[in-house]
Amino acid sequence: MPMAMAKKKTSAGKSNNLGVPTARGCLSCNRWDAFMKRVWEEEREICPPDGCIKLLNVNVKKPDSTGE
Repeated sequence: MPMAMAKKKTSAGKSNNLGVPTARGCLSCNRWDAFMKRVWEEEREICPPDGCIKLLNVNVKKPDSTGE
């Protein structure tokens, strides 16, 4: 069942099946693939409208001050 494996994440929220370095995301977010796609296209921290994801990756450019 390769479809199930393609969407599987580890308990730490890491995903090695996207072909990019590992990053961490909110485990409650079911939009991980879409989130990671946007992150690696934009090269910056992106959160969905509900703000449930916080990316902890050194490759991501973070602003000096966040609004929240």
